[in-house]
Amino acid sequence: MSILSALPMVLEENADGVAFPSINTIAPVVTFTYLQNGTSPFDLTGYTASMMVRITANDSLPVATYSPALGGTAGTIAIGFTSAQTSSLLALLPSFVGIYDVLLTSAIGVKTHFIPNSPLLILRSVTR
Repeated sequence: MSILSALPMVLEENADGVAFPSINTIAPVVTFTYLQNGTSPFDLTGYTASMMVRITANDSLPVATYSPALGGTAGTIAIGFTSAQTSSLLALLPSFVGIYDVLLTSAIGVKTHFIPNSPLLILRSVTR
């Protein structure tokens, strides 16, 4: 399995208050593909995923938790932010900067950190 060491996620708040990926203004979802040996999708059937966001990796409590959607045999992990989730993160600072990762748990309980300690930046919209 290939684990990314870090993958920065940059999101921008749209006029409706939803955080959209900076590179994709069609849907408020960031999708990763988990590759086995760097070439073929890893089968995530039977896995669950959880994601936490913290200001720093050493913070005792997360500022947000999410349940990414998994794509089974396609090996995809989709992370989306609602307007309420975006607002709660942006309430902390004018632009939110933090750290996130995704924990994958297999059906037999084996845990794997996917994209550990990756930067998350959400930029507040300026034009309203």
